[in-house]
Amino acid sequence: MRRGRVLTGFSTAIGLALVVSGCASGVGEHPSPSSSQTASGTVSPSETPTQSPSSEPTATPDGRTLVAVTIPRAEWDAAAGVITAAAFLPVIADTDGVCVLTAIAGATVITGEPVPALLDAQSVVCGGLSVGGPALGAGRWDVTVTFTSTNHIGTSAPVEVVVR
Repeated sequence: MRRGRVLTGFSTAIGLALVVSGCASGVGEHPSPSSSQTASGTVSPSETPTQSPSSEPTATPDGRTLVAVTIPRAEWDAAAGVITAAAFLPVIADTDGVCVLTAIAGATVITGEPVPALLDAQSVVCGGLSVGGPALGAGRWDVTVTFTSTNHIGTSAPVEVVVR
């Protein structure tokens, strides 16, 4: 019986030590806006357009609020002969949003079909976006994703994709 109490006490002490050391080491703290995340597939805050906390959201002439759209993935799919992309934006209340992928090379502009945006717990996701067709030739293409809804609108910064 005594052995069980010693192990229980020891386990409690170890658990408490881990909690205290986690607090002291900054575990659970949020990174500062100037920090970068190094995990695969993340976007550095310096690459993500944001509004400062003190600024008011910017409205467009039609009254919609501008939102920041980010493209974490855009690539050439040689097997399908299309450029594919995914994008995301902060959570908003609109449930009627659509996303459109646009590719531009010189004077050639190719616009994909609108795809419904999906709301998840942390963001609005634009997936399954693609453009293709006979006008999509080899070379460098700048792609953007535009999100539109009843109350919000936004277009990502261009991302370069090389078509081979």
